[in-house]
Amino acid sequence: MTQLIQWLRNYRVKLVLLLLGTVAACLYALSSASAQTTLNEQAKVTIDGIGPVRVGMTLQAAVNLANIPMTLKPGAGVGDNCGYANPETGPKGLEFMVTEGRITRVDILSNQK
Repeated sequence: MTQLIQWLRNYRVKLVLLLLGTVAACLYALSSASAQTTLNEQAKVTIDGIGPVRVGMTLQAAVNLANIPMTLKPGAGVGDNCGYANPETGPKGLEFMVTEGRITRVDILSNQK
């Protein structure tokens, strides 16, 4: 009986630690994502986007989040479903590949200011 009580106590401690770790990780992820609210020269490049713009989001969502209008031009010979969007202001040498209305790639063409 005492072994069962000891096991339950250890299990609760592990469960509480796991829960606290999960909450801390979620808070960290939310704070780092919300800190990147503008698309400017200081925007951080990540594996899935730059600043507030993420691969997979619609172009309109990216425009709304970045608060920068973007010009969509058709891709050269790729077809009607694909094009490139360039921010009208903000970082120079940056473009987003857009496929079927969603951002599929971020291209950094140069480090211009």
